[in-house]
Amino acid sequence: MALDQDTPLIFEAIRLKLASPNEIHNWSHGEVTKPETINYRTQKPEKSGLFA
Repeated sequence: MALDQDTPLIFEAIRLKLASPNEIHNWSHGEVTKPETINYRTQKPEKSGLFA
């Protein structure tokens, strides 16, 4: 059965927990070599920056 995008999903409950510092470290990868974030002209992430 395919759900229509306009059909809301109904949940009884949702469970959240805080991630430990070790879990957050395991999610990371790569190295930031430049402090830039995005190119203001192209709106694209800078290579080797914070978002790429």
